[in-house]
Amino acid sequence: MLIKKEILKNLCPVYIKEIEKLEQEYAEIPECDRGIKKDCLLKFSQNYLMLKELWDTFFDESRKEQAEASFTPNISQLVQTYLNNKIRSRYHFYILNGNDGYKKLWHETPNFNTSFLLDYSEIRLQLNLPQKGLEHTLKFFDEHSCEPLPKEAYILYTKAKELYSKILIADNKSDEEWFNLIIEVKDIEFVANNIEWRIGNNNLNCQKLWKLYLRYLEKNDTKVCAFFYYYCMLIRVDHLSFPGISREISRFLWEIAR
Repeated sequence: MLIKKEILKNLCPVYIKEIEKLEQEYAEIPECDRGIKKDCLLKFSQNYLMLKELWDTFFDESRKEQAEASFTPNISQLVQTYLNNKIRSRYHFYILNGNDGYKKLWHETPNFNTSFLLDYSEIRLQLNLPQKGLEHTLKFFDEHSCEPLPKEAYILYTKAKELYSKILIADNKSDEEWFNLIIEVKDIEFVANNIEWRIGNNNLNCQKLWKLYLRYLEKNDTKVCAFFYYYCMLIRVDHLSFPGISREISRFLWEIAR
């Protein structure tokens, strides 16, 4: 079984039926036909968002295929295909290794690796982010600033630390409460990193969060059309809930079909 029933039970019935079809088709493929197995999963990913377990299976088959072809002329092509599909999976909110490109996660301590002195404008941007290890961040900036940190830096630090504490408490509560705290940060990359990471780590099973994020993107970010497209790949959407987005998504789908 590719997907456990307890993972699927809260997802859209249409999506569940497609998973069942995929399971049946995949089970009929001989164990040794790794290329056909991968093609089967990739074909599914062209029409629907793939859950983490499906991408895990895909990359497991890819690694086995590479191991079997280690000393053949095909190995370089297989490695390149693996890397290309890693990029593809990222658009499905799949996290292959660690944080996998998410640079501004609230629950991770930022990694500063520089011997250069920093301008306060750079420091100010970072101190606005409620991330883990804020004490370490402030100390690092104090040591690497071009000039003594102004009073504003400590005010920003205090506000970010307070917001971080609230996010930490809300993390295990409702998606909406957590979301409303995340969007207090006026940094679109921070908001996108954290919400998309949360979606990817919850088997895409957070419809409330999807809708909240879509409305946020509608007001703040031009990638709303692409994100809405991914949403449609997962579940059937009541377009009346997103009248503005519906017109935009039609335009977006027409563009990518040309």
